[in-house]
Amino acid sequence: MENQMNAGNQNTQPFGQNPVNQPAPTPEKPKVNYMVIGLIVLACFVVFGLGVYYLGKQSSSKRATQVSQTSIPIPTTPLLDNCVSDKGEILAVVNTFETLQKNKDSKGVLGLFTPPQSQAEISDYQNLSGEDAHILPRLYNNVSTGYNTQSYKVAQEPTKSADNFCGVLLEEQRSNYGGPTNPQYLPAQTKDFALTLIKQNGGWKIDQYQSQDTRIKKGKYAGFLMEYSN
Repeated sequence: MENQMNAGNQNTQPFGQNPVNQPAPTPEKPKVNYMVIGLIVLACFVVFGLGVYYLGKQSSSKRATQVSQTSIPIPTTPLLDNCVSDKGEILAVVNTFETLQKNKDSKGVLGLFTPPQSQAEISDYQNLSGEDAHILPRLYNNVSTGYNTQSYKVAQEPTKSADNFCGVLLEEQRSNYGGPTNPQYLPAQTKDFALTLIKQNGGWKIDQYQSQDTRIKKGKYAGFLMEYSN
């Protein structure tokens, strides 16, 4: 009986006391979610890459704009027109015209012109060519048009006048016939004229021959007729 009581005393611990050898409970470590961390890292790389791409694109665009504004030359010289590019051909026609004038070749001179269009031009042409009366040309053979062209020079080379027309200014040394009362050629005088030419069918033709004297009537053949305005 005594032994049982002693055994019960040995197995019973006093109230409020901890076992001497029992280890304290250790808290459980939280599990690491590697998938979430990986997604966060990947998102950081994506955002960083997009930022670098955007900045690089903006820089390239800015450099391209600067190059387009500074390195591309702006043409300041106008393209040559046919009056300049065909200068040699035009001056060759002018020289032929003046040579025929010196030789008083009326048919050759009139043949360098474009056909007359208006009724006034047709009338002047027929008068100069003699076709109105079926006679020899009057050009260089009557009092009003009987002059000698001794020499000429180009005062202004071909320049664009209007549309496809080119103008050439000339200085001629011309001696006029004195008429019945003074049947001889007078001393030569310098007279200024303008030839207007146009390119037709691959070649240059004279469209107008006019005096620069403001007192002389204007017209296709005015340089031959030399008629004063009323």
